[in-house]
Amino acid sequence: MIKILKGDPQDPESTFQKVGFVGCAKVKEVTGQAELLKGVDKWIPLTVGAHLHEGDLIRTQRGNVVLQMCESTSLVKLSPQTVARLIPFNGAWDRGALSGSEERPGYVVRSVHGKAYAQDSKMEWKPVAVNEVLPEGAIVRAGQTGSFDLFDPKGRRTLRVHSGGEMQLGTESAAAANRSFASIGAE
Repeated sequence: MIKILKGDPQDPESTFQKVGFVGCAKVKEVTGQAELLKGVDKWIPLTVGAHLHEGDLIRTQRGNVVLQMCESTSLVKLSPQTVARLIPFNGAWDRGALSGSEERPGYVVRSVHGKAYAQDSKMEWKPVAVNEVLPEGAIVRAGQTGSFDLFDPKGRRTLRVHSGGEMQLGTESAAAANRSFASIGAE
């Protein structure tokens, strides 16, 4: 099994891409050679309709597999030469890892280029950071040479605040900004 996972460095055909997915899955499509590990060292052919559980290990050699994840119902395609393990959800992780969508309320900061700020409850401007969640109604501003992207999980949309731009999250101006390329500020 170790040899399979590590691959033989002398043989480029034996090296596998290694990936992991959170939760259980159902096999929607199999083309070519794909297998499921049963026990310690027995590989059996993977079949359409099979239900895969957390801990299962599958490999594609000269084949493709399409999985439908149980929780999010998203489809995942495994290309040839891939080993995939279905891993259990760790309670410390963001539940978005299971559902495939953001589950924290508010606007999530996805990227920051330069300086970006949000007003806190004391009406003071504080720097924002990637993965920070800003509440609806917060006023956000990009610095003169900065920009940042936000994700609104409720509206399932992305907003971009360009250099010198400012908006209040959850207002019609933010919705209008979304309709016109999801941005506000100088181009």
